[in-house]
Amino acid sequence: MKYIVSNTYTFAVDVHEQEWIGHTYRFVSMSKHPQPCVQITVDDDMGIIDTLSDELHEKWDESIYLLKTALTFVNEKHPSIISYDLEDLTFLHLPNKPLVTARRLISGDKGWYEEHLNAVPSKKTSRILQVLRNPRRREVFRDKIPLVDDTWWSPMNTMALCYVIRIPWSVLSTSWYISQKVIQGYNISYEEKENTNGLDSDKIRRIFKEAFDRKIPYDEILDAKYRNPIIEKGPWW
Repeated sequence: MKYIVSNTYTFAVDVHEQEWIGHTYRFVSMSKHPQPCVQITVDDDMGIIDTLSDELHEKWDESIYLLKTALTFVNEKHPSIISYDLEDLTFLHLPNKPLVTARRLISGDKGWYEEHLNAVPSKKTSRILQVLRNPRRREVFRDKIPLVDDTWWSPMNTMALCYVIRIPWSVLSTSWYISQKVIQGYNISYEEKENTNGLDSDKIRRIFKEAFDRKIPYDEILDAKYRNPIIEKGPWW
């Protein structure tokens, strides 16, 4: 277990190296509960970002800094990796698990990683954005987007809305990448320590395990994606 001190934050880093998987880095913030955490896996020339906690997108400033620091740390350990891929399934820790980036994109805003980490959409996601960000097309479906609070945007409601406004591809899960050049532009500096007084390594490992257990079940996304998209009629329908 290692520790990173940067700015006013302390992050724990758990590093694993396994055959066929490569290096796995797990980072958790040492702030008071809830503690956002993230995993980055590096194998050969590929890097994958996997957020492990729903709190990551609720503690905005700390979460953004955690991700930037984690990417900076891994990038310096693996300078041959030119970009890091991620699948954006971000949601809020609330009943029905309302989606974050899906709501943002349909509403005409940037995705969470796009806004805060300068992530670039994949080719497939770029096709979705061509529809959602085309001014003429938005005029057609703008009035069909409900004026509701964030809690409304469950996977089922979101998929049903996509059906109504005729978005040809699902926005429930979008893919992005963050380039090495962008990461270097974060200008994050940190101090690496082998231990920090008062921090319990076993407790930190339990936090990582609990984060995995709390991840949104992927079958909920598939269920919303492939079921007949029917939702209760509301005033916007």
